[in-house]
Amino acid sequence: MARSRAEAAKRDPVDLSAQPITVNGMGPLRIGMGRQAAERAVGARIPDGPGGPECRDLAVEGGPQNLSLRFSNDDDRLVAISVLSSTPASLATASGVHVGSTREDVLATYDSEVTSRQGEGVSEELVFAPRLAKFHGRIITFLMNDDGTVASFIAGERNFADPLPCGSD
Repeated sequence: MARSRAEAAKRDPVDLSAQPITVNGMGPLRIGMGRQAAERAVGARIPDGPGGPECRDLAVEGGPQNLSLRFSNDDDRLVAISVLSSTPASLATASGVHVGSTREDVLATYDSEVTSRQGEGVSEELVFAPRLAKFHGRIITFLMNDDGTVASFIAGERNFADPLPCGSD
């Protein structure tokens, strides 16, 4: 284990800020891969951190800032990728939706594959769930600001693609 982490640290890290985010991953990161494989894929460490009972939201050493990788606690595999703010602005979906995009942008981009959900006292969430079988069980959830712009988004397995951090209620 220490050897693979040391090897990962020696390689030039992948510039994740230039990689589009999809329901299946981001650049060399694939939903379902283990943390060690993710470290090798990006050429950087992904140090452990606090989390909740089911998962942990972790950062890649060296950034980009505001990118979080969600790993399951039971098998330490990548289950979702989230963007927490608009910096860097290049963090976007493969279709170009990013923090700051409008509600209309999201609806026009993903059309009939988007549903809206809103709880009492909770901001609106727009959920893109592609219909093709190869994407089954994977979604992108866009948390909306009160002004109708994207506040943050998270892509990955449906059970883990909640915009709230791991461990929050």
